[in-house]
Amino acid sequence: MQTVHGHTVNVSEGGMSITTVASLGPGDQVQLQFTLVGDEFEFALESTVCWAREQRLGLHFRSSHQTAKLQEWLSRRLEEGIPESVRDKFSNIS
Repeated sequence: MQTVHGHTVNVSEGGMSITTVASLGPGDQVQLQFTLVGDEFEFALESTVCWAREQRLGLHFRSSHQTAKLQEWLSRRLEEGIPESVRDKFSNIS
């Protein structure tokens, strides 16, 4: 299998968008290997190309035991992005 490099544009629980020069199209199966900012864990996820436009690909993660680790990272990032004043309002709710 050919190794191709790309850059993450967007990531969610179900997939990601990347920029790459790879010639892939919808339906192609790929093996993703990546790490996320601030985390040393290396993900290895089976994925399917959902869409391809110019040098961007939309990838759908097929089921994986690593999904929980990805959800944990996304949750931390979301919390970091919430303004402190909003966090304080919700932390006082019992």
